[in-house]
Amino acid sequence: MIVDPETNEPLPTGEAGMILIGGCQVMKGYLKDEDRTKSVIVQKDGIRYYRTGDKGYLDEDGFLTIVDRYSRFAKLGGEMISLGAVEKKIHDTPVLQGCDYVVTANSDATKGEKIVLLYQGEKDPKDVLSELRASGMPPLMLPSAAFNVEVMPKLGSGKADFVTAKKMAKELVEKKQMKSLTSVRTARLVASLIAILGMFCFAVERALTKVCLMAKDGVQMGLNRYSNSFTGRFAAENFSDDKKLLDVLRQAKDLLPAADNALLVLFILSIVLFIIAAFGLAFPKQFCHMLVATKLLKWQDGIVLQD
Repeated sequence: MIVDPETNEPLPTGEAGMILIGGCQVMKGYLKDEDRTKSVIVQKDGIRYYRTGDKGYLDEDGFLTIVDRYSRFAKLGGEMISLGAVEKKIHDTPVLQGCDYVVTANSDATKGEKIVLLYQGEKDPKDVLSELRASGMPPLMLPSAAFNVEVMPKLGSGKADFVTAKKMAKELVEKKQMKSLTSVRTARLVASLIAILGMFCFAVERALTKVCLMAKDGVQMGLNRYSNSFTGRFAAENFSDDKKLLDVLRQAKDLLPAADNALLVLFILSIVLFIIAAFGLAFPKQFCHMLVATKLLKWQDGIVLQD
């Protein structure tokens, strides 16, 4: 009998579903494991059926075709994708010709599950994924991640060990996510330091601006005293200390425009630093790649390190 894997309701001829086997050969259940027994034994019309875990269908002549194991299916956004069919599609391309590989599924927050490819070979995983996309494989069958492994999981019979492959894929995906998180944390840390530097530059610019304003007022008052009053002009003409002070005031007046320009540059620098920091905090991955490209940071085993 072919039934819906979720509801155990019979399916029409030609439609693939869970294969149930009924008859006197069906076991009573697992010893001292009632929960496991309930998960595989189904009672329908007084007959005990065993849920095989295989997906298949019956044709009009009553012949049974087994498609694959349900454990070898990935549910992507509501679509059931046969991992065996994915392996066949990869086999039909020259991408991993001569290489040993296995396809498994891993949980995904967006689609429910995603397809993961494990293989042995010399090709880089990015090149493998790129070539598979270019090969014309159906988009739903394209692996979301690929990993080059040293040893393929095998059973004693030499066949692929799907259970171990699934565990291996989960560990590799989690490790990759941790590396990604490490780069994001590094980018955000650098962006935060840049923001602090921007705040420091802005604070210095504000403080120096007040000092310059006070200096301008002092210089102008001094020059007015020596140029607009009789006693000031007399002192500047007859006393050496007043002559020196007048020269200093005139030099300070000449330097004030340069000081204004320096403060403007410092203000612009602080704004630029704020913009860079904001970009780094908003888009940490892109910011991280920019830092690596400019050689301010470097990669080591997938982790960003400071030079």
